[in-house]
Amino acid sequence: MIVLDSSFINAKLQVEGRGNGIKTVIPNMLLLANSLHRDPAEVTKFFGTELGAQTTWTAETERAVVNGAHTTQDLQSNLFKYVEKFVLCPGCRLPETIYKIKSETIYSVCAACGAKEPVDMAHKLTGTILAHDKKRKKDKKDAEKKEDKTAKKKGDKKSKVRADAEHFYYVLLFSFFSVSLSLSFLCSSFPLSLPRT
Repeated sequence: MIVLDSSFINAKLQVEGRGNGIKTVIPNMLLLANSLHRDPAEVTKFFGTELGAQTTWTAETERAVVNGAHTTQDLQSNLFKYVEKFVLCPGCRLPETIYKIKSETIYSVCAACGAKEPVDMAHKLTGTILAHDKKRKKDKKDAEKKEDKTAKKKGDKKSKVRADAEHFYYVLLFSFFSVSLSLSFLCSSFPLSLPRT
């Protein structure tokens, strides 16, 4: 069970900059997202859509930035909204859901009770979820193509080596049969008489 109290966000919340460049930094976003079994970029984007601010998630530094000065209470209430709309199962209310995307519709499938319910497709975050899913599928397909191409190149080299080995085998086999035929011809043409003792 997920326990979300104000200390979860407040622990490392930082406000940086001043004036128009002020930002709220959530450096423990990775921990937060992993506890919800969601992508950190998705949770960060939800904060941006709800607060009307630009957001960035940097995987290298594991840091989420929400433009503007935001309080812990703002982020906490929006986190509860996110959990309610996108994490909890509508049937059993457990946070055991994963996304299944079919025909541009996002379904929340519960691992605990097996319920499969569509999420609120009117929310702005669903566009981001669908875009991330398309990108993930495209990257996977590109990686498979690259792997197939690499395997084909290696396969071409192997088939060339295999063809060379087969050629050598047939030449050796032909030579062996030629020699054995020649020997049998010679033996039959010139019978050897062994001296009797």
